[in-house]
Amino acid sequence: GRQDYEFLSDRKLVLWPYTNMADSRVTWGKDYITLRSDEGTPDGPFKFGFTNYAGWAAYINKGTAFIKKYHHDPSARYPDGGVSYETYTNDRFIEIETLGVLKEVMPGETTSCEETWELMPVSRVPNPKNEAALDKFSAKIVK
Repeated sequence: GRQDYEFLSDRKLVLWPYTNMADSRVTWGKDYITLRSDEGTPDGPFKFGFTNYAGWAAYINKGTAFIKKYHHDPSARYPDGGVSYETYTNDRFIEIETLGVLKEVMPGETTSCEETWELMPVSRVPNPKNEAALDKFSAKIVK
């Protein structure tokens, strides 16, 4: 039953050596992780990756949400410690990146990593510490 597995790990979080987990730009929530870009910040670069079972990420800038969707395959192997999603920021920009499956490709074979990009107007940015507001926001953008 479920209780047999409740104490086993079920996802991965990978960090880069320069990542400060106490960085003020990140909010580690119960169901969401938010990261903001802060132009001119004295904080250094920040990068993490994780097993993104939900298969989406969003970046909000000046009233527009950029939503990136993809399929995370829980049975597949992924690079960088086994994660399918990474995000990075420094004092100039933020990056949201999906990773393709690690797969041996023989001559003549192909592989692909498909993403869907959407733009959506956003009237209010949810407070990253308010999980209910993030739930409401994500229900609007992830259909």
